[in-house]
Amino acid sequence: MGRWLKIKVDGKSVLGHIYTAKNLFNFLPWAEELMQNIKPHLPPDVPVVAQVLVHDPDPEKWARHTEKVASLGADLIELNTGCPVGAMGHIDARKLPPEAKWGMLMGAAPEILLPVLKAVVEATNLPVGFKLSPEVGYPKMLHLVEESVKIGIRYIVTTHKYFAVAPPDIWEHGIGKFPALEANCLADFGGSALRFSMYKATALVSKHFPQIDTFAGGGIVSPQHVVEAIMLGAGACQTLTGIVSGGIKLLTRTNEWLDKYMRKCGYAKIEDFKGIGLQHLRASTEAQFYY
Repeated sequence: MGRWLKIKVDGKSVLGHIYTAKNLFNFLPWAEELMQNIKPHLPPDVPVVAQVLVHDPDPEKWARHTEKVASLGADLIELNTGCPVGAMGHIDARKLPPEAKWGMLMGAAPEILLPVLKAVVEATNLPVGFKLSPEVGYPKMLHLVEESVKIGIRYIVTTHKYFAVAPPDIWEHGIGKFPALEANCLADFGGSALRFSMYKATALVSKHFPQIDTFAGGGIVSPQHVVEAIMLGAGACQTLTGIVSGGIKLLTRTNEWLDKYMRKCGYAKIEDFKGIGLQHLRASTEAQFYY
């Protein structure tokens, strides 16, 4: 929970978020009620992905909380290790090597992330995936994914919001643009522009680690973005950005658009175009320039 900001940057909507309280993912009675309400109405082939977020770096706490969430009837476990307000804010950074102190985000520190992934995978029989933080960067993200595959991670979510600073109001002496807030606070930012981080991570993870699934998330606000993500290897798409900025009808609109698109292009099923964009992904030194 927190305070949201919606602003225009170069004509594009950007979403900012300052956390002011603990996340509702930890509120198990609410999660149990939600599961009881939605499960009876879901088609049998629609899985429930339960997100786990623990504000602590202790692997044992992540494992125990995962067990509780899994007992509610989830089909997959998604670890929110990409959130910019993750567990590294709760540890003594002096115990970490210098290279692990930068960023102060759980998902950007293999020393913190990998033990948590291992503990959770061992604690449940459900498929486990985790959110990749855009703060990890390239090529470090490939190292994290490679090590997580060895642990038994089944899918990667690409990606989460950036950790950033909102632009100052140039007409109000540089004050921050968050409503009803006198400061310009560090915050996590999303919006449509976030999808470029999603494209990068989705393509690179899908190309280098075809043995696991990639769930694309971040910056998806239109049906076309969904197709783009699938062409880069995504097996599923998360559309929170589009729902927050444009409403829940994005889901219906996307499914209807997909039906028309597939008929027009001659695709009988999603698998017909899943990952076809990866064949064109190569280094500039391997590409042919036409002029």
